[in-house]
Amino acid sequence: MTTILLSPQLTTAAAEIRTILEQLLPAETTHNSLYAAMRYSALAEGKALRGFLTLATATMLNVPRHYALRVTAAIEMIHCYSLVHDDLPAMDNDDWRRGKPSCHIAFGEATAILVGDGLLTFAFQLLAHPSTHPDATIRCLLIEALTKAIGPEGMVGGQNIDIQHSIETFEDISTLHRLKTGALFAVSCEAGAILSGADPTLQHRMRCYGEQLGIAFQIYDDIEDYHHPKHAQPELSNIVRVLGPEQARGHAENAITQALEALRPLGSNAAELITLLECLPDFFSLD
Repeated sequence: MTTILLSPQLTTAAAEIRTILEQLLPAETTHNSLYAAMRYSALAEGKALRGFLTLATATMLNVPRHYALRVTAAIEMIHCYSLVHDDLPAMDNDDWRRGKPSCHIAFGEATAILVGDGLLTFAFQLLAHPSTHPDATIRCLLIEALTKAIGPEGMVGGQNIDIQHSIETFEDISTLHRLKTGALFAVSCEAGAILSGADPTLQHRMRCYGEQLGIAFQIYDDIEDYHHPKHAQPELSNIVRVLGPEQARGHAENAITQALEALRPLGSNAAELITLLECLPDFFSLD
């Protein structure tokens, strides 16, 4: 399986991301037990693909590692916040996340809401700090890109579509995938380009690559859920429900082709990002 080709890089990135999150999120203190719940969720085992994308893009563009790691930590906090809130009874109502009880099961619903709020706001505190980048313009561009990607025109907008349960067409699902999943993948790549001071054309290329990767990721996740359901009831927004597994797989492959096209002008410099595309299906049980 081609995942083996990228395993060392993924493992190294995940370990680095975990280390910086441990450093940034203090252990529980006598006056603020919220940190214990934040650490419970943020330090849970996961693929850390979004963080990996930021690190890989930043490395490709010669960004100092300590800058990239702080941005990666912010992105992972944002992703974690979205998962904590997504699991809540009013949303997807999932009792398990990454092999252990969801935050609201372990700490209570009210605390889980605050955990998401805390992680989200802490992420922007990190981005605004000069330690993330000495150039205030770069920091503002990062904040602008992240807020656009996760707000009502991005991830939150996608979540709103998902909970409406009115997903009936391929166009509906495509919009959902682009907003709820693709937007955060896109900005994870774009952030590395912003950190490097790259021109808008390259930023756009990285954003396109990340968005298409995210769309393919979500489709493969839907196919896996079709074969190995995670929920007692079928997901109404699952692309396989509308298209069937083979057509859905074809759309995932098309997204990967578009992501590769976005990287084409970068040649061998983008080898790590290309390899991730090639091994993406191996992250899932698709049969």
